Amino acid sequence: MGQIIKMELNGKEYTVKLNDNKIAEEFAQLLPFATSVSEYKMSHYWGYIPKRLSTPKEIKTSRPLKGSVYYADHLTAIAVYYDDPGSIAPYVIYHLGDVVEDMFELKNADYQIRLKVSE
Repeated sequence: MGQIIKMELNGKEYTVKLNDNKIAEEFAQLLPFATSVSEYKMSHYWGYIPKRLSTPKEIKTSRPLKGSVYYADHLTAIAVYYDDPGSIAPYVIYHLGDVVEDMFELKNADYQIRLKVSE
């Protein structure tokens, strides 16, 4: 069973259930941290994280899902998808876990907001 962490975006706290794998464990070891995140293509927020993570080939994807959190190795960044973007090919990202709550409020948030991640 994966670890449960808290993520605050735009002043609202969300619960994230991390996957039970090495990359999610590495991500959890970075906690707590805060970063500025920027909205991109009306589907997600992304921002830099403190350290590069491993990238297991078996969980890479170019089709992120709404309500999920990903690691983008090409940017050393976290990406939080509040909407379904479709394919992002040629880029690949790595699934870290899923947000329990609906994130529909993020559709109306500012272009740049603060992200805080903690245990």
